[in-house]
Amino acid sequence: MGTNKKRFDYTKLGLSKVENVVTFNGHSVADMPEVTKTYLINYGFFAKMSRSLATTKDKPYTEDEMKAILTDTFNDLMAGDFTKKSSGIASNEAKLAEVNSDIANLANIMELAKDKVSKTAIGKMIDGKKILAADLQKKINDTKAKKAESTETK
Repeated sequence: MGTNKKRFDYTKLGLSKVENVVTFNGHSVADMPEVTKTYLINYGFFAKMSRSLATTKDKPYTEDEMKAILTDTFNDLMAGDFTKKSSGIASNEAKLAEVNSDIANLANIMELAKDKVSKTAIGKMIDGKKILAADLQKKINDTKAKKAESTETK
């Protein structure tokens, strides 16, 4: 569900980006004093890290998920990969741990259930969680394989 917002043309104001270099009236960061360069480096670092936590308001991340996403983003930056959103390995591992915990809790509840209908319903919930866990594990494995492959080609 994208929006049909039209982006403002900042070049009308003298602000442009050509070949990954931002300029204002023909001047780039290279023309600025060192203190300004340091400020912009720190500002950019904070913006990249904090924006990696963007999510919908109805599905906020847990604190553990946020830490995992920040770790992934930092690791991507350290690897020189700043062009994509965080790989999500740690975030998916945190989600997988939560799903596995849900499965264990549901299994405990199923043991306490007295009637067959309840046990069947809980069993179906467990089956759904197992499918989710398998999907998350596949994402983790695929992402790790891609990272290993890209590291080998560098």
